[in-house]
Amino acid sequence: MRRSARISFVFMSVVLLGTFGGMTCPFGEIDGSGLLPPNSVLLVIKNTSGYQAQAKSAFYITERDIRRTTRLLEIAGAGSEVALLRTTAQRIEFVATIADSSTNASNDTPFTRPGFRLLVRVLKLGEDYASGDEIEIIIPPPPEDCDADGVDDATQIGSAATEDCDDNGILDACETDTDSDGIIDPCDNCPDVENLDQTDSDDDGIGDACSAVGACCLADGTCEEKPSYLCSQSEGTYKGDATTCADANCPQPMGACQLPGPVCEQRTEEDCLTSSGTYQGDGTSCPAEPPVKTGACCFSDGACVVKTSADCVAAEGIYRGDDTTCATASCTQPAGTGACCRGNGQCTITTEADCNSLRRNTSATIRFAPSRIVLSQPAHAATARVSAKL
Repeated sequence: MRRSARISFVFMSVVLLGTFGGMTCPFGEIDGSGLLPPNSVLLVIKNTSGYQAQAKSAFYITERDIRRTTRLLEIAGAGSEVALLRTTAQRIEFVATIADSSTNASNDTPFTRPGFRLLVRVLKLGEDYASGDEIEIIIPPPPEDCDADGVDDATQIGSAATEDCDDNGILDACETDTDSDGIIDPCDNCPDVENLDQTDSDDDGIGDACSAVGACCLADGTCEEKPSYLCSQSEGTYKGDATTCADANCPQPMGACQLPGPVCEQRTEEDCLTSSGTYQGDGTSCPAEPPVKTGACCFSDGACVVKTSADCVAAEGIYRGDDTTCATASCTQPAGTGACCRGNGQCTITTEADCNSLRRNTSATIRFAPSRIVLSQPAHAATARVSAKL
């Protein structure tokens, strides 16, 4: 029986992904049995590097008969994989690099620049594969270089254990050091207080710098006595070393308090209950008061002003209802008065006699209209711009 071997190579950080279906095989098709022709090998290249990759393959049939192939593999999808069917070669050389056209290539580190070699591999017949084998080459991502120093993280960690104190595979230089004392939080016995010496006199795992305790006021108004770093982890307010909860006077949370009548105020629960109110819970808010309705308010002199109902009554006016306007209120005008209008459209509410007197004392055209008029004025006043049909 023909042996079908799958050889996977994951090297540095090159990835080539592809699909064999529908591709033209230069040396014939696989027969219906699914087996390769006896004098051939199938090279499947998959790109998983996260970059566009240029894959170069050289098949040494003999030292003089060399078949070379170059493929540009996409980051994902059908274009990220290629399958090559070739006559069995004595040797196969493979090189994959980040393509010049890769849109996410950068100069941030040497490992992400165009041209960086993601994978270099030499395969020999009889050692790495046999005639009729399927060979799978996977191009992995580039090596990590989180500190961008040109040395991959794995090499740095392997050369000095102190580079990864918590053994999580991430350089200490790239992890959180809250107190900036040079020791990352997972390895710091007092992560919120600078203590480079890490002194721990009682060997309890808590550095002396964090051993002092004090009152810690929590969001719910309670108090606990604990080290400052534990108070910070609880999102509390530390009152200082050697302080006690008895003297901390921690602020109490507030919420909506429904007092007798339609009154709501923000209070503490204790204050609310003392005032015979109903406490709605910590962090609750009183509902927004609805806007006060206004409407047209007609006065005895025929003027109209938009007011609240209460203000209209207090001014001895007649309230025409919520949301009414002076333009539609039709306020009743006093008997014997009308609109005394100039030619420029400016009108005054007055008697006909006064209007005639005004006409005699000016050369302007003045007309009197003893009809009901519709007022449109911004305030309670005797003079207004009116709209009247003369």
